[in-house]
Parts: sequence; structure tokens; C-alpha cells
Amino acid sequence: MQPSRRSVTVSAACAGGVLRVEITDQGIGIPQELLQQVFEPFFRVDPSRSRQLGGAGLGLSLVRAIAELHNGQVWAEPAPGGGSRFILLLPESEAPPA
Repeated sequence: MQPSRRSVTVSAACAGGVLRVEITDQGIGIPQELLQQVFEPFFRVDPSRSRQLGGAGLGLSLVRAIAELHNGQVWAEPAPGGGSRFILLLPESEAPPA
């Protein structure tokens, strides 16, 4: 049996002093009531998934922590047509003089 081929789309744009990064997949999606919980450490949407199947449940909590350290924000929402979309907003910053 061959694994299904699904795509992940990544886009980025900068406007109005804000960098917007969107990552959209065509997976099974995340139930609406769990969209905020996916950013909690060790949270798994599917509790039957064990660590043996990959991941420690820390990735999205680290994304949120890094976004907040940079005065940004991140959230998840259902993607059109199924799957999930993750949106990261970061304010532009000027590099310090060299």
C-alpha cells in the first residue's frame, strides 16, 4: 500500500510592517474545540498516537513561545477544503547597526 500524497503549502508575505507566514496542509484537520490546545506542551490531537509514531508534542508550543518572544502571534484554523492552516505573524524589526 502506498502512502497517500498530500501537499503542504508554505507562503510568506510582508505588509504593513508585519511578516505573515502561512503553513497549510491537506491532512485530517483539527477539531475546532482543540485548535487552541495544540499549542500546549505535550498535547496530542489523537491521544492514541504514541511517541513511537514520532514527535514529542513540543513543536507547536515552541513555535508559540518563540513568536511571543518576538512580539508576534500564532494560531491554527481549519483550512479550506480540509486540513489545517497555521498562521504566524511577526512584526518587522530593524537590524542593529553593524
